[in-house]
Amino acid sequence: MANGCTISASATSNSITVSAAATYTGSTWNGYGVSCSISVDGVGSWSGTITLPKGGSPRYFSHTFYISEAGSARTFTCRASWDSSWSSAGGSTSNSCRVTVPARQYIAHGNPTIKASKTTANYGESVTISWAKSATQGNANFDRFELWQGNTRLYSGSAISKSVKPSDVTGAKGGTATYTVKEIHEWYGSYPSTQSSVSITVRSGVVSAYDSTGKKHTGLVTAYDSSGKSHYVLITAYDANGSPHSVV
Repeated sequence: MANGCTISASATSNSITVSAAATYTGSTWNGYGVSCSISVDGVGSWSGTITLPKGGSPRYFSHTFYISEAGSARTFTCRASWDSSWSSAGGSTSNSCRVTVPARQYIAHGNPTIKASKTTANYGESVTISWAKSATQGNANFDRFELWQGNTRLYSGSAISKSVKPSDVTGAKGGTATYTVKEIHEWYGSYPSTQSSVSITVRSGVVSAYDSTGKKHTGLVTAYDSSGKSHYVLITAYDANGSPHSVV
């Protein structure tokens, strides 16, 4: 006279469903209602009552446990039992199995947007860089923005603009200064990021002069200190209203 208990389990990224079947194989039937239980190690337990059918047919019982999603797969041990103390077998009948909960699927966010208040600036002129989150946010939590110029991080946080001086990058000779904003999210201890860039052209401090024939000549004004070290000089002209203008 043996009693039986089978068990199986299935899982999604945030749930575990455990199914079990109790079977009474004794020859005497008295229509007993018996207590049964299901548990998942480290998650929780459930208990209920079932009535075993006559003739050895299984009686099924199940329960679903909801768990937090995670960035990696996890394996749990599931257990099921039913009380057979009333039968000739006595005690309880149980079984166990293991189930793997799949990792939560990662959906990446898109590139942030970035723009400059102007894309051409004079030497010494400030420009405002502004940015915004991507229109595609994925399913990881936003963590922060970072603004970079080359290998130098200029800002980290949740603000959406910063004033910069592109000529600090190019010097008086002029050229191009490129700024990159990174949008960084948090995904279970990792920090995936996307980025976008904007470039600003810096006018140099080159002075243009015309000779008696009308021919144009250009040159960068250089001053030398007492030690003989050269320094580039930006020439500024002032109009009748006293407003400064770069001379290029």
